[in-house]
Amino acid sequence: MNPTPDTDIPVQATSNGRSGQSSGLGNAFVVLGAIAAVAACVPLALLAIVAPKFAELFADFGVALPGVSVLQIRIGLALASPAGVIVLTLLGIVILLAVGLAGRVNRALGLVLFALCCVWFMASIGIMVVGLMLPLVAMIESLQKGGAV
Repeated sequence: MNPTPDTDIPVQATSNGRSGQSSGLGNAFVVLGAIAAVAACVPLALLAIVAPKFAELFADFGVALPGVSVLQIRIGLALASPAGVIVLTLLGIVILLAVGLAGRVNRALGLVLFALCCVWFMASIGIMVVGLMLPLVAMIESLQKGGAV
């Protein structure tokens, strides 16, 4: 049994000379990479599904949109195309590989990339809610008052 350099805990070496601990950590970073890929791609996929419907709704009622809403609708329409699906797929694969490989080389780097994907997930969902829901709320309030949008 050899102590590992970063923990000083004895770890039994496997038949290939590598410690059993590094293999498990590598697999853990692959799982974290998969979670990070989902966290990064789900908001964009939701935008691709929801934005075209909101664009149609806002156009039908002639709603004036703030810049963030216009940007989200444009991104959503682009991602709803076949090229957008390919971009989302490639983005997910790149993030999976980046987090998985970075975690195998440097744990801190892998965790930082994972954390960035999680922050992206929370921020993008928040921005999506604000950007698409505020014009919707304004439209509903205007309709309730019987006025023009």
